[in-house]
Amino acid sequence: MRIITLIRFMLFCAMFFCATIASATKLHVVVVGDTGDASIGQSVATDIKTYREIASKIERALAESGITTDFTVLSGSKCSYNSLDSFLDNFSCKGDIVFFIYNGHGGRSHQDESQFPRMCLGESYAEKWMKISDLVARLKAKNPRMQVVLTDCCNSYYDRARNNEESALSGIVADFSEEGLRQLFLNNTGDVCITAASPGEYGWCTNLGGSLTLGFRQALSDETKEKGSAATWEDVMSRTTKLVYDDSYKKYSNGWISNTQRPVYEVHVNGVGTPSPDDNVDSDEVVDSDNTQPDSDEDFDDEIYEDYDEGEGIITNFGDTLINFMITLIIGLFFVYLPKITNNDGTIFSIIRIGGFLIILYAVVKFLSNI
Repeated sequence: MRIITLIRFMLFCAMFFCATIASATKLHVVVVGDTGDASIGQSVATDIKTYREIASKIERALAESGITTDFTVLSGSKCSYNSLDSFLDNFSCKGDIVFFIYNGHGGRSHQDESQFPRMCLGESYAEKWMKISDLVARLKAKNPRMQVVLTDCCNSYYDRARNNEESALSGIVADFSEEGLRQLFLNNTGDVCITAASPGEYGWCTNLGGSLTLGFRQALSDETKEKGSAATWEDVMSRTTKLVYDDSYKKYSNGWISNTQRPVYEVHVNGVGTPSPDDNVDSDEVVDSDNTQPDSDEDFDDEIYEDYDEGEGIITNFGDTLINFMITLIIGLFFVYLPKITNNDGTIFSIIRIGGFLIILYAVVKFLSNI
């Protein structure tokens, strides 16, 4: 009876440490929305509701892995450069998953080299606008295991436009696969960024929501349902781009809007279901949505891409694996040396030593399989 009790105690210790490691990882969903703007405020408020829905689906999918979710909204007067700057300064997400969304006006300077615009953040002066490329860099410097940045805003040299024609995407009911959401948010490391339009273009919206938000919601639903554990961020972003562009092309052809809308994105991830160097894919190559568009719209082929170094994401992932290995190894060594520490050499303590060796063997096998 004592033997069974000891074995249960050993298993409880191992499970406790594993659960502690898993629960340390969080999902941070951060939504910044300019709901106070007279022209787009209602659309942004609708989009925030959409992201609450998406966040709840992701939270449910990751809950079984012991991951908790924080949902933060900076809207109204809190949608400002100073508020976001202060939030980022105090934001801690090392080893966590970050899903950042911006809904509002956007614009760019002719001197901007990144294909991504600046977030206006309710500010009237361009010097108070925050570059999306700077946002991505600031988040990356905090060493999250995975970050997804989605900005539904203009990429034009003017202001954001809107129209009152209902989008075909707004009437579609999205149904997400939990297996697919776990694959995308939990089984990948790195970063993803998408913005609503190509350099020089408006990002369109209606009171039913922004075109990028609606397209992303539908693409995420379709890809997770259709592919489950094989879902990839590249496919989600590519599908989002096609949905948004096709919808804007119909409106442009009917004369409802002044330009088509082509989202641009970058995907830099490592994990199950993503390309690797062994697949003859350059993991540092920037992937954008231009290759998915018809030849009739080639006005922005001179985009300048930024270099990206995946090293930090790989190091962070390896660091988590190493910490798990060391904790499990210490548990195993404790049980191996317990008989010697207590000067006992009976049958029960022999079983304890064997259990310790098995824990060490498990730790080694798990470590080697994850590097």
